[in-house]
Amino acid sequence: MAQPENDARTARGRPRGVRTRPHDPARSEVRATTGTTPDAAGLPGTTPGRGWRIPPGNGTLARARELTRDALLEWDHQGEEYAHAVLLVSELVTNAHRHAGGPADLELHPVPGGVLLRVSDASSRLPVRREPGADGGFGMHLLARLSESWGVEPFPGGKSVWARLAPRPDA
Repeated sequence: MAQPENDARTARGRPRGVRTRPHDPARSEVRATTGTTPDAAGLPGTTPGRGWRIPPGNGTLARARELTRDALLEWDHQGEEYAHAVLLVSELVTNAHRHAGGPADLELHPVPGGVLLRVSDASSRLPVRREPGADGGFGMHLLARLSESWGVEPFPGGKSVWARLAPRPDA
């Protein structure tokens, strides 16, 4: 069936200007989750934000970093001032995958003066600060150094590690 001349569609039926990406398993496996959460950093009520389930697997950690950068830009948080947020997301999601052996739930929330990030997993084992070395041990040190405040909250069936971050224009 011929399409009208004024129809702005390509021969494949997509509207003109709409591009499709090659299949990327990391994009299809990362799932959006809830947009609000109780605030672990002591702020009242709930704060709007973004959340995703990040499964272990090739490309999903890079996708978590990309989603973090996109959310920060959406909230007008400049990339250079929040590079530490991307680093901590990478570290905390990696630790959740490594130590809990399953998916990590990543949440980001804009808060007055910064951003709140939270990574939850299904392990009740609490993180332990250890001496950094060739086999790791950097996560808790980075968390303490780069965040304004942070904590660990156990819950039935797992735990959350959260951090409140302020911009770091000197980064």
